[in-house]
Amino acid sequence: MKGFSYAVDAMPMRWCLSMLILGLAPLPSRAHNLGADFKQVGERIEVEAFFSDNTPARQARVQILDGEKNILGTATTDNQGKCWLPAPNPGQYQLLVNAGDGHRKELMMTIVGTLPVAPDADPATPGNSPLSFGGREEFTRFPWERVAVGCGVIALVGAAWWWSRRAAS
Repeated sequence: MKGFSYAVDAMPMRWCLSMLILGLAPLPSRAHNLGADFKQVGERIEVEAFFSDNTPARQARVQILDGEKNILGTATTDNQGKCWLPAPNPGQYQLLVNAGDGHRKELMMTIVGTLPVAPDADPATPGNSPLSFGGREEFTRFPWERVAVGCGVIALVGAAWWWSRRAAS
């Protein structure tokens, strides 16, 4: 074909290139985040450490720190990601879980008493089981809302691009 020329519109190319760069930009990831939960049962603290894929954090180091960062207790989680520590005196403490490779979780913990608790005691009663975290089920569930928002954003950007191309024609 004589006289045929192919012209490339630069605007969509720039837009596509910028979207590609933005899409490949490094973003924080929760692919394998560490979660932890604890409860006070009488004179001990029961700790459970787990990853966001619902696997237990085996051999994770667990420490209780006071306000001046002094270590009051240390334990290591078992194959189910659980361990027990003696409860310190009533007050505010920090629970530090370190599973290695940068997997670290810090939780604030309030000890309300260390009196022995009967096995049939109501866990909702203060001092029997004050939970500090939303729980394992919430932490490890699939983030459907985030997926839906992401798909919605992609659809809106695509529709805006399509509309701008249609209006330009």
